[in-house]
Amino acid sequence: MERSTDLLACVVGVALFAAQSLGAQGLTKRLTVDSLQLSMLSIDYGAIRPSQSEPAPILGLSADYGRVSSTLRLRLEASYWESRLTDDVIRTFTDSLRRIIRDPSLDDVVSPSRVTLYDVMMGVGLRWLPRQVTVVQPYVGAGIGVHIINAEGPIIDGTFVERLFDNISTGLFVESGVVLKPLPRFAVDGRVRADLVNGFRALSVRAGGVYYFGPLRRTDP
Repeated sequence: MERSTDLLACVVGVALFAAQSLGAQGLTKRLTVDSLQLSMLSIDYGAIRPSQSEPAPILGLSADYGRVSSTLRLRLEASYWESRLTDDVIRTFTDSLRRIIRDPSLDDVVSPSRVTLYDVMMGVGLRWLPRQVTVVQPYVGAGIGVHIINAEGPIIDGTFVERLFDNISTGLFVESGVVLKPLPRFAVDGRVRADLVNGFRALSVRAGGVYYFGPLRRTDP
């Protein structure tokens, strides 16, 4: 777990550095150093249900870099979760191996074993969020995420199955949620998010705290 936490921290650092570089260079007239600014940081925690895997806790970090229009905000996100393949998936896999393995002496044993999955995600997205007019603000969002996926388990170690799991994939995500902002600098964010990565699906429910740095420039009141 300590190794995974260090990896997540590294990913977040790269994300923040990349966003600062993007703001400094200015890819378009809309995305300039005057419109991009680190205006919010948040941390959330919740539960995720990946396809063919057991439900697991998920930890996420987010950074808001300001408005790209009157209602759209640019966000960078990172998250980490650890789960395992369900018993049914492992059983199906071992049964398929038994059917194709030729063992006249009947001395080869295929024993089921735990297969653990790890996913570190770094993504960029847009969130539709109207300007602050009430304490409760609903929103929707979408974006692209890069997933660093790793799998470990005695039954797949050193096989092509492990190599298929261990990869870096790009996927899409959509989300919907509500921000409760009773104080100028602090808020609570609750959301539901769905990820799709090369046919691999995951649904998560998260809640966490938000800290706002305040209006740094007139372009983002």
